[in-house]
Amino acid sequence: MMLVEFVGLTFFSFLTGTISVMFSGDQSFESLINGRMKELDLWLLKLENCDKKHKIPNKLYYDIKEFI
Repeated sequence: MMLVEFVGLTFFSFLTGTISVMFSGDQSFESLINGRMKELDLWLLKLENCDKKHKIPNKLYYDIKEFI
């Protein structure tokens, strides 16, 4: 009888953990997007600094950020 209770408790714990991960997944997606945007900003800055004569136009910069 204790084995059945243990199996039920294990299943309930697994189910509860799975549901909580599903609902908290949005926060990790937001942090992923924010991380990617920071990487994009750094990449654009490096691209701009490699050739000091030419500067990336602001419209192009914002269009790239909007596209990504």
